[in-house]
Amino acid sequence: MANVIFKYAAVMAGLLSCVMVAASEPEHEICRLEPVSGNHPRILLDDMEFASVMKEEESGQNPVLSMLHSEIMYMADNAGMSSEPLTFTLDVSGRRILDVSRNALMRIFSCAYAYRYTGEKRYLEHAEKDLADVCSFESWNAGRHFLDAGEMAAAVGLGYDWLYGHLSRETLDKCESAVVQYAFRPAMEGIWNLDFYSAGSNWNQVCNGGLAVAALAVYETCPDMANHIIEKAVASNRVAMEAMYSPDGNYPEGPGYWGYGTNYEVLMLGALESVYCTDFGLPSVPGFDRTGLYRLFCYTPTERQFCYGDNLERGGPEYAMWYLAWKFNEPSLLWKELQYLKAGNYGHGNSSGRFLPMLMAFASKIDFRTISPPSQKYYCGQGKVPVMIVRTGWSPNDSYLGFKGGYARSSHSHLDAGEFYYEADGVRWSMDYERQSYQSVENTIRSLGGSFWDTDNGSFRWMGFRMHNRQHSTLTLNDKEHLVDGKATIVEEFRSGDAPGATMDLSPVFMTEAETVVRTVRLVNGRILTITDKVKAYDDKDVAVRWTMVTEGRPEVDSDCIILVKGDRKMRLHADASETEVHYREWSSDPADYDTPLTVCDEPNPGTYIVGFEATVARGACAEFKVTLSPVP
Repeated sequence: MANVIFKYAAVMAGLLSCVMVAASEPEHEICRLEPVSGNHPRILLDDMEFASVMKEEESGQNPVLSMLHSEIMYMADNAGMSSEPLTFTLDVSGRRILDVSRNALMRIFSCAYAYRYTGEKRYLEHAEKDLADVCSFESWNAGRHFLDAGEMAAAVGLGYDWLYGHLSRETLDKCESAVVQYAFRPAMEGIWNLDFYSAGSNWNQVCNGGLAVAALAVYETCPDMANHIIEKAVASNRVAMEAMYSPDGNYPEGPGYWGYGTNYEVLMLGALESVYCTDFGLPSVPGFDRTGLYRLFCYTPTERQFCYGDNLERGGPEYAMWYLAWKFNEPSLLWKELQYLKAGNYGHGNSSGRFLPMLMAFASKIDFRTISPPSQKYYCGQGKVPVMIVRTGWSPNDSYLGFKGGYARSSHSHLDAGEFYYEADGVRWSMDYERQSYQSVENTIRSLGGSFWDTDNGSFRWMGFRMHNRQHSTLTLNDKEHLVDGKATIVEEFRSGDAPGATMDLSPVFMTEAETVVRTVRLVNGRILTITDKVKAYDDKDVAVRWTMVTEGRPEVDSDCIILVKGDRKMRLHADASETEVHYREWSSDPADYDTPLTVCDEPNPGTYIVGFEATVARGACAEFKVTLSPVP
């Protein structure tokens, strides 16, 4: 308690000489404060707080804290103590050292924790060598790929702060110089491949998070520069948070990128609060208090995730949940995290666990006696990329429905507006392909004279098999790409009753091909899924409708339905249509069967199928297609 009072007293003294600095939007202002000079460690857990957490862990009264501690020590003793040196090595695309930066953070942070806990010199020596090695690099690759510099700044900042009193003066000097030359100056002088300050994406969170941590660590050595970095981080991050989380918490880039961006978000927030005793009100941005619920809803009953856009289907630990559970007093957000933790291997042994030591600062403040599955079974989030999720429960065989809108120009999106994801009885009846590794696609597109990150209509990106609307559970009209700037919005919700779901206006996505397109999905009595599409043609143009669904159910195509089979489970897909006829069919899920410039790098998709139907809506007509997915006894 005395330590907390001391911190607050220092902050109050700083407030008396507060300098107001305008942020990128005039209505946002922050105070210039100064950390307590010479007070190391000060980020996340100072020595008194660390000792208190360790005392609680050693008491055995908090088994969750003990499990986390064991995971961190395992990581430190194994991957953290790796004898392989950290070297400046570009990945196969020739763009990034991101894996090196992540590995550095994992090794330095875990060994710093282990040294603070045990006092054993081997941890200190290993962390010091890693710090010296990365601070001797030619650069942190800011000009090619600033994310690399952002993550490396976090690694060096945390190691510098947590081990400050035990590192040699030579190592401290190297850290201070590298942080300034490789991170601060490139940020201040715009030596980057992307202006992360103005980006409404994970880039803002990761780069600002890493820079802010480093600035808090080396503050005394360059106070004016550090103040500039911190002030700009807070100001620009507020705008990015509004873009990423408002109004309902759903993350535009999807659940996988949620973890990446939000981990750095909470690292920065935790660091600011631990040093200044204020988070500058950033967590009050609308939707941030609901973003943990969004992420929890993205886990599906089959231990996968609603993996729209550039995401992977397999989920895993989400370390930011610990901060959110503490900050907003929502222990149920840790329901899935505790399952992962109790199963062992909570991210240790590889760079994905690089944030683990951070969790001790939050876990020590949570009451784990009150954790149970969330009571909610419906989630809907508006914003840049709207989503709606319905689930019948939180058990493996429960039904799950995901529905996605948005637009393809949004960061990490695919041509997948209007897609639906559906699980029931442990089977993915409607699914999404996860992204494949960026590097092979990037190199192929570069060899063709394009860029994987070009999102214009007709760009090479959309020629990728898993990117195009034809390979998603959505509509394709007149065999055309979705319009990348056409945004699909949720216009009606059905939260209550026995048929929850939502209606989405897809008209902007198809504005060159049809006058209006509206899709409604509803889960009836938890067992029957209905997808209703209303398509109105222009007066001078027929509309060729291609209705597709990606599935792991093996199809048996008949004249009036498609039977999907997975093990001993069967599902019947049937379409009722007004004003037209439907023709059921199956399309190949093997990219080798398609002739595009990217076929050479498209990965195969074994065990998956693409099914649906084709129909024509005559010019001037309006047709309604009601598709029913119902289990076959």
